[in-house]
Amino acid sequence: MSQSPSFPQTPRTIEMCVDPIFKCPRVAHFRALQLGAIMLLARAYWEGGAHPLPTDDTTLMLLAGLHGRQWSEQRDRVLTAWREIEPKLAAVYAHELKIHEGRLYIARCATEGRRKARLSSKPKMNTEARLEAGSNRLMQSGARLVPQRESLRKDTLSIEGAIIPKRVSRGSDVKFRDSTPA
Repeated sequence: MSQSPSFPQTPRTIEMCVDPIFKCPRVAHFRALQLGAIMLLARAYWEGGAHPLPTDDTTLMLLAGLHGRQWSEQRDRVLTAWREIEPKLAAVYAHELKIHEGRLYIARCATEGRRKARLSSKPKMNTEARLEAGSNRLMQSGARLVPQRESLRKDTLSIEGAIIPKRVSRGSDVKFRDSTPA
């Protein structure tokens, strides 16, 4: 069994557009065998990156999926229609390739941006580290620790003049209590 010639493969994400094939007036009168041959030639052309198909009869026969006698009977009609379709299919391929390359560029930029952001961002502090950092800032400003009173909840620390919850949520403020003893 003969194998069809190998062509460079395009990315699978570029789907073949069949509009130029079906809009060709010559194809409108084709039988199934002739239409199948044109479709197979178009697929080989598309997967080959819109490079011209080989010109020898044996290769074209294999690409069209026809055997010797069928090819010799259909060759002229198929190749005449192919000459009309090929330039239109090339234009569509060039357009689709630009779209595909644009999408790849956008994806690469997004990936690169996420990678840079990941590398440049500081590691996020957990709750205890944030609490300790906040306590250190208060201590540097002159505040001092005072014993925790029974009236305060157990999930708070007391720094003179301030009540700081052990769990600090994003955007939460330190609440100052009245400095008079209860």
